[in-house]
Amino acid sequence: TEKDTSGKPLFAFRKPGETVVKEAVVDVEISAPESIPSGGDTVYKIKLQNSDSQKITQVRLELVYPQGVSYLSGVPKGDSLSGTFFTIPDLVSGQNAVVVIRAKTSGNVGEQKQLIARMFYHYNNLNSEFVKEKAFNFSLAASEVSLELTGPVDVSNSQLVQYVIKYKNNSDKEV
Repeated sequence: TEKDTSGKPLFAFRKPGETVVKEAVVDVEISAPESIPSGGDTVYKIKLQNSDSQKITQVRLELVYPQGVSYLSGVPKGDSLSGTFFTIPDLVSGQNAVVVIRAKTSGNVGEQKQLIARMFYHYNNLNSEFVKEKAFNFSLAASEVSLELTGPVDVSNSQLVQYVIKYKNNSDKEV
């Protein structure tokens, strides 16, 4: 096979001396607890970092929520009510952007879930869109507080009723 000046084999779509387009040096980082109480709200921090020497433009963040996780709010606000897409300003070399979301998580205790963050961007004055993806794995834990309420199902106006409330703190924190 023929080789170019750097010793790399030539392919049908690559000509001698033609530079190969590389992706920008970018990173996506997700910060959140690795164990989340089922039924609770959780704050996720997604950091998009441009460590390349060139500016990245047309930056968008897509969040793929697992079943049982629903978006509640975010800063900045999402482009949709579901909090799936976020528009991010252009990032110059060394700059980062942070998106903070709050989501409700429900499911079975011990269940494993995965949140996926995808950063779409344009780079180096090219028309091509590049993607950087990061997955964050977490598990569901028992709720920190459990509450049980018992009493009669049917009652009348003149009947005296007694309800029993049982409360249990499942965490090591005072409530």
